[in-house]
Amino acid sequence: MSETAVKPSMSPWTPLRNNRVFLFLWIATLVSNIGTWMHDVGAGWLVTSLTDSEFVVALMQTASSLPAFFLLLPSGALADIFDRRLYLLTANIGQATVAATLGFLTLSGLIEVWSLLLLTLMLGIGTAMVMPAWQSIIPEVVKREDLSGAIALNTMGMNIARVLGALIAGIIIAAAGPGAVFVTNAVTFTLIIIVLLRWKRQAPEVTLPPEPLIPA
Repeated sequence: MSETAVKPSMSPWTPLRNNRVFLFLWIATLVSNIGTWMHDVGAGWLVTSLTDSEFVVALMQTASSLPAFFLLLPSGALADIFDRRLYLLTANIGQATVAATLGFLTLSGLIEVWSLLLLTLMLGIGTAMVMPAWQSIIPEVVKREDLSGAIALNTMGMNIARVLGALIAGIIIAAAGPGAVFVTNAVTFTLIIIVLLRWKRQAPEVTLPPEPLIPA
């Protein structure tokens, strides 16, 4: 083995202890992911009260997951072309706006099944657009020896969010209805927007010109 080879850190918690930027980004992403899973539960509950069509109910899951199938590759290319911090900031502000609109329409009684599907599709598009960018900034904010631990923490955070999101959404639906779930989802984007605004990103030095979207 080469003497200059980088040895990975033994503890998966090392990136959280040694890197404040990664710590704040990880916490903010966890909160945002909890909100996303809350939306899925709230939207699934609401659509069954708006329609009896099994086809339309099935479309709800399609609206959430289908964008990832089509957009993960182009969104990864866009994350390499544009400044990743501004890219993520713009996408999260857009998602927060969509989530707040959905919450307002639901609380005011103006929501309809097709507007619910459309707004859920928009949130699914936003999620698909940011996923590759989140993965690509990890090597920027952690040391090479902490990279495996940071990736493991991201995976753990997604699993935690899946459990807590469903649990919290169920409690909120029982107490205040799905509209409150959607508003809470909008609020969860606040932390990640603040962290991105405060992050002083040091972009890696690039000697090659940006690659066009289609070839990328």
